[in-house]
Amino acid sequence: MKKGTFFKILLPAVFTILGVFLGNYLTYKNSYSLFTKQKIYDNQRISYSKIMALKNPWVQSIHSHVEANLFYEYYKTRYILFSHNQEDWSEAKNQLEKASKLVNKVSEYQMQVFETLGLIQTCYKMDSELQSAIDDIYDYKTITVYTFPEELNNQIELENLMTKQKQIVQELIDMEYNNKLVRLVNILKLKLKQDYY
Repeated sequence: MKKGTFFKILLPAVFTILGVFLGNYLTYKNSYSLFTKQKIYDNQRISYSKIMALKNPWVQSIHSHVEANLFYEYYKTRYILFSHNQEDWSEAKNQLEKASKLVNKVSEYQMQVFETLGLIQTCYKMDSELQSAIDDIYDYKTITVYTFPEELNNQIELENLMTKQKQIVQELIDMEYNNKLVRLVNILKLKLKQDYY
């Protein structure tokens, strides 16, 4: 076989094999790129949905926990200072037990919220606005219910204090949880629309 004939036969075969390898490689890269983009978009939708789903239960469990502590202090103070009624003491203990039981629920929701925040950080393009919203949620301040003062003169003062404390609790919950979550949800919604269209 002549040297020129050998190259005429071998050269097309080599180019065919190289074409197959190159085609497979490009198909793999394109498929992987599409898979990665789809996975990121899916995680964006999942994290947005999860934060939406967790917003109300987390905030409500925190509110219920703080309110139970507040009612514990109210009934305990009313029992000690004014009524000396066993029903008030019994209700104080019930509220304390309720608050204790809610600790696990609050922790469970909080863990899910923070996991979702971590997912958000891995699947969204982070900018200062999104990072700030996430940091604000991470850096929330715990709402503490303090012992009611023993210098109350009558039950009307106790009722007024309770009304004021409930208002303060609601304002703190809005400031430390609700408003921060709403801000994050609005940012995520905007980013989802931008990425999709």
